[in-house]
Amino acid sequence: MPTTWQQAAHTLSASTLQELIDSRLAAVHIRQFATTAECQRLCQALRHAAIDRRAATTSPMTLIGSNFSNCRGPSKDDYFATVEPAYRDLQMLTEAAGFDPLQRLLARLSAVWPAAVGIAAEPGYGRYFAGGIKTRVQGSPLHFDYVPRFTTAYRIGQINAQLSWNLYLEMPQNTGSTTIYDAPINADSLMTYGLNTDPKDSAVWDNRLTPEQVDGAAAYTFRPEVGELVLFNTCNPHTVSVDQLTPGEWRAQAGSFIGRLADDSLVLWS
Repeated sequence: MPTTWQQAAHTLSASTLQELIDSRLAAVHIRQFATTAECQRLCQALRHAAIDRRAATTSPMTLIGSNFSNCRGPSKDDYFATVEPAYRDLQMLTEAAGFDPLQRLLARLSAVWPAAVGIAAEPGYGRYFAGGIKTRVQGSPLHFDYVPRFTTAYRIGQINAQLSWNLYLEMPQNTGSTTIYDAPINADSLMTYGLNTDPKDSAVWDNRLTPEQVDGAAAYTFRPEVGELVLFNTCNPHTVSVDQLTPGEWRAQAGSFIGRLADDSLVLWS
């Protein structure tokens, strides 16, 4: 029998979000968050988009949007200069598809979370980018995501918990699974893993882990359906398997991070 942590919930609520924050739940699955037709329209628009991806290429995936970890430069001006152009790129796609995954998710979160929910904003600069669309033809190595580990100079560096949401728009036929490990990264585990426990504001953004760092941890693997939205705690090490694709296949998803601030509000960024 799987442990309690390995169980997934299928309802988005304040209690299931809190369980994710507390690393007591592996994932929350919301099936049919979008229809197959909506996902197909968005992927068709993505394939035909004439977008130069000036702030959007990451290895081993491509991203329509502005990824904070890749676009952050020597000053805040560097990142925030990419935000509104990235939203314009995204709007081209969502208008063509007839729906906006980010706005739909914000509405669903606001309906269940007792505190404020919105896109993260930086004093003096404005909103962050959230809701990028990623396409993968390769997997992702074992890693974790927790922005205070890397920066305290930004508003998002003040969060105390970090989740992700991903809406799966297109899946390869025989691959595309995600595995999450019950080995959450915290101050104690950072010390154990030999990682610096002090947040830093650095151009280096290395969040990779080694397999030894999840030895003995319970694992939860899922292969999402098209139109399914999945949330999990990104402080839990995770990896993505995308291999042996047939020509023309990819894994496409829309998503962002969700952070909790000290006042319990939830803020989103990519």
